[in-house]
Amino acid sequence: MSKVRCEVMHRALLVPEVLYAIFVLVPGDDSSPLTAACPKVTLAALARTCKVFTEEALNILWAELSDLSPLVRCLPEDSWTCTHGDDGECYSFMKLLKEQHWATIRGYTRRVRALTCAPHTPCLDRASVVALCCPLVTLPLFPNLQRLRWHDRGKQIFPFIHHFVGPKLTHLDFDCDVPTWGVGELSVLVSLPRLCPDLKTVALPRGSWPELCSAVSDTLCGWALLKTVHCDYLNESALRHLGRVQSLEELSLMLGPQISAHSVEKLHNNFAELVSEYLVDAGGTRRELHAEVARVIEETQSVSCNPNHLHEIHVVPYDVIDFPESLGVLTLADFSPLKRFAHLTVVRIDIGYPICLSGEDFLDLTSAWPLLQCLFLNELAGWRTTPTITPMCLVKLARKCRFLHTLGVAVDTIGFDSIPSDRPSLGYTNGAPFILNVLDSPIEDSSITPPAALSSDLYPSLQSIDSWASHLEDNPGASHYTDLWLKLAKASAAEHNGHPSDVASVVSGFSIGNTPDTLQNKVIVAQIIAGAE
Repeated sequence: MSKVRCEVMHRALLVPEVLYAIFVLVPGDDSSPLTAACPKVTLAALARTCKVFTEEALNILWAELSDLSPLVRCLPEDSWTCTHGDDGECYSFMKLLKEQHWATIRGYTRRVRALTCAPHTPCLDRASVVALCCPLVTLPLFPNLQRLRWHDRGKQIFPFIHHFVGPKLTHLDFDCDVPTWGVGELSVLVSLPRLCPDLKTVALPRGSWPELCSAVSDTLCGWALLKTVHCDYLNESALRHLGRVQSLEELSLMLGPQISAHSVEKLHNNFAELVSEYLVDAGGTRRELHAEVARVIEETQSVSCNPNHLHEIHVVPYDVIDFPESLGVLTLADFSPLKRFAHLTVVRIDIGYPICLSGEDFLDLTSAWPLLQCLFLNELAGWRTTPTITPMCLVKLARKCRFLHTLGVAVDTIGFDSIPSDRPSLGYTNGAPFILNVLDSPIEDSSITPPAALSSDLYPSLQSIDSWASHLEDNPGASHYTDLWLKLAKASAAEHNGHPSDVASVVSGFSIGNTPDTLQNKVIVAQIIAGAE
């Protein structure tokens, strides 16, 4: 009789930590149509292959949920149904949840570490959500949940968030349709700190109406271990509380009109220890001439934070609005106070005032920010003055700000018809994938070829040249200027791809559809779409 050889599994695979380290690296197999279409198929197969594998494979399979439907689909098929409507799939229970059902559900929910409640995903009807929130035990539905992203726009299910969060929650992200919220929803929001007291990162609902501001402020005052906070307007009590939170590293908020510079000065050194970004967002209203920029700068300076801790400044309106022409003009003097923040990487200022910066002023301002990556000045409103920043100023900018990859300023190309033939950029290049927005810059037919050669040499990885966006297209000559900038973008791409002979053809109206195949496959054409922002 022949002996059957029994292979014994290596003892290392009996260690749960080892199995987990292996299983987290299991991707979908692109060579297999089955696992490529559903990367979790491999893990599901492992869970059914061996009892030793089951626990760790299921832990990874259920670690992140993008909706609540798996809690229904994990039960026998005769206990639930699925309907298809305009909003997609909707699941609902067909039978009462009994003890054996709850044993199955809780066997999976205890494994969930991250949950997303978003619209336009397979959802549960309200009755099924209510059923899930009435378990046979008093523990949270997800006892080990650490991250919750609540992006469901509806408010019918929001009150049940009490049953989802628990003491292990550390990250909470809201993106809700808060204008429809009433006293009930705001009361639920304020009660969250009692249920998850150890929260570290939070992004709270955004809005400017007083009731929401008060509720968000009260909610933040209930957390003492925060590291990252993203919200809109806060009252002074919340600001003082955040100033006392020693663990706070990153803060994003709106400095609204209700927070005066005088009141912010009372915060002393509360925000001096921020070690990440101190992001100041302000916008939405305009007062007297320069008041908005002046207020933001004044309040930013009045907070005794280390200037080097401020990385981003956003001064933008909520929506595209009509900017009156009677406003005064912003000059270097208005922007100069920002030069004290030497570690700025993102500057976006767009509050409607026309901008007048000479090339020397522009270089003087940007030289204070050597780490600058993104700069937009009046992206929505345009400069509405005659630009004086020449293409050669952009060459000098490339040397001063070597990390810059996105730029939105008005550029003066009129009369720019003479550049060195060997290296138009004088040897300076910015090799990063670059996006240039020239806003409401005018341009002439005769000022295309030289700037095109310069841009192809200065920005070898240029992705697009945008101009005259939808909110500026009603200005006189906008359509004509848009066409000329598009020609310049095509000419720049032809120059960069080694087809200088094609430049003249592009400038004279050569259609992109008629370009040689080698050029058509390589060229990156500016995305200038009328009617789109």
